[in-house]
Amino acid sequence: MNIGEKIKILRKKNGLTQEELADRCELTKASSD
Repeated sequence: MNIGEKIKILRKKNGLTQEELADRCELTKASSD
């Protein structure tokens, strides 16, 4: 299991969409430096 899979599992477990998770982390859909 990689980090992406862990995040996906935890996100779904908590009923969050990718967008909601990004909002909570203050990230955008395609964040780049």
